[in-house]
Amino acid sequence: LKVYLICYNPTSEAISFKVSLKIVKKGISGVSNMLQSKKIVLSPKEKIKLMLGLLKINPEDFYTIEVKIWDKEGNLILEKTISSENLV
Repeated sequence: LKVYLICYNPTSEAISFKVSLKIVKKGISGVSNMLQSKKIVLSPKEKIKLMLGLLKINPEDFYTIEVKIWDKEGNLILEKTISSENLV
């Protein structure tokens, strides 16, 4: 499982924000947690595709992916959770 974040800055000024990714996998091999965060700076009109996570999963594994994004002032502006049971 590869998790990517695609970002585009449509403005004429640079923007910055912090993104965090949390993946929890539960399967026959036990529970695995991955947590990471990055500060992103985008130039005007810039578009990026950033790989945030890579995790080996099996068909019987259950996993959740949580992404949060904060603006440069520290305000939470996006929170999204996806789980493998929503994909079936």
